[in-house]
Amino acid sequence: AQTGSVRVEDPDNLLGGQADQVRDAAQRLADEGAQVIVVAAGESAGSTQASADQFLNNFLAQNNIAPASNQINPNQVVFYVARDARRTSVFYGSRWTSTLDPVYQSIQDQQMNPRFADGDLPGGLVAGIDAVRTTINPPTSPVIYVLGGAVLLGVIALIAVPMLQKRRATATTLETARERMRTARQQAGAAIADVANVAEQAQAKAQYDRISYSENNIERLQSLQAKGTQLFQEAQDIFSTADDQIELKDNPAANDYETVAVQYDRAKDLAQQANSAIREAEALRAQLDAQGSPSTGPTTRLRE
Repeated sequence: AQTGSVRVEDPDNLLGGQADQVRDAAQRLADEGAQVIVVAAGESAGSTQASADQFLNNFLAQNNIAPASNQINPNQVVFYVARDARRTSVFYGSRWTSTLDPVYQSIQDQQMNPRFADGDLPGGLVAGIDAVRTTINPPTSPVIYVLGGAVLLGVIALIAVPMLQKRRATATTLETARERMRTARQQAGAAIADVANVAEQAQAKAQYDRISYSENNIERLQSLQAKGTQLFQEAQDIFSTADDQIELKDNPAANDYETVAVQYDRAKDLAQQANSAIREAEALRAQLDAQGSPSTGPTTRLRE
């Protein structure tokens, strides 16, 4: 087989005395023709998914390995664990797509993450690397079983093919659910960020309400602002709970991803409702300003 290459990056010494075991496993995979990159990071990658992704992308780009994790070269396989961010990823180039697409998620969930959860980062990486290697080049059995002179290959095929199809279907279902959760999280996060910007601007203006408007209009504004603030807080709480719920799962199933996705959807809906309430208050202020609404006399609204 064509010889590949190995690079192991361990900035926080997470692999310790077992670094050679990880490097040996990576070399076995490289012997199958892959360019293997292993990155294990602790505090260097931060404690959030965003910081972990940024760390990996910076490492790949600064070392001329690849522009980013989603733009790696056809022959590369990247194994990445960010301990503090609880981030595990396997990235691979187009040469390995047809082989690894059906199984990479199960390799992460079944081979790597359980060991990571036990604090065995080197063991999780070795298990993941070896699983990728045996997927790319499965070991052959030297034994052929014969019964009554008939080779049992047909029976084996009848058993193995449905099992393989089932595993692939399960992997596809899991990845679909995982992607649905990611999309829901991104949409909820964007909706919450939008509310945060609107709420900050509205709060700055609200401090002048009492000297600008009548009591009746002040009550209307306060009611809308309070409603928006409450919905905003609920959206943030649900979003945070959803994050915690999925992080506590060592091996999330498809229904776990769907459950969390529903929570992100709920957070997005609440954030949009909060946005509407706050914008309604802003529209009312603009209307009152245009009308020259007085407070207790001919006072005009103060400007920031």
